[in-house]
Amino acid sequence: MSGRYFFAIDLEDNARARVSSVAGSLKGIDGARWVKPENYHLTLLFLGDRAADDLAKLCHHARAIAAETSPFTLDLQGVGFFPDQRRPRVLYMDVCRGREAVIRLAGALHMADGQQAAKFRPHLTLARLRTAGPVRISAHTQPIAVTVREFILFSSTLTPSGPIYRPVQTFSLAGVVTGE
Repeated sequence: MSGRYFFAIDLEDNARARVSSVAGSLKGIDGARWVKPENYHLTLLFLGDRAADDLAKLCHHARAIAAETSPFTLDLQGVGFFPDQRRPRVLYMDVCRGREAVIRLAGALHMADGQQAAKFRPHLTLARLRTAGPVRISAHTQPIAVTVREFILFSSTLTPSGPIYRPVQTFSLAGVVTGE
């Protein structure tokens, strides 16, 4: 079992539909490659290509992290750009309420992988942009609540029509693990 992997928070169906509605209201941006609604998630840790034994060790740590983490609620609200609005490459929805809980969870996973999470910024990518200059948008969004009861290890397969994400293992917060 080797390939590209990442840990992420998946969205509930109602939150996914609301995020899709926000994205739909912004679709006039030139050069945008929009994320498919079924692929919406909040990445906690991108692992890239990993061998099976490395994944097994990380999953062992992830189970312990999940056992020590209580479920929480986060709010997605507002949009922004990476690296900034003058040179936008990514259009995202920001995490407001619950931000610190997401940062703690991501930090624990980064530490388990021997990485620093100092620059981690919780967000949900809406689109990747190929534009030469500033983008101006006006998006006043209502908070979209997401109840986080688990995080998931996903595999990622790149295809010409976009990535395909498959859940590999689910880590329920407060100690229960389901999946392979």
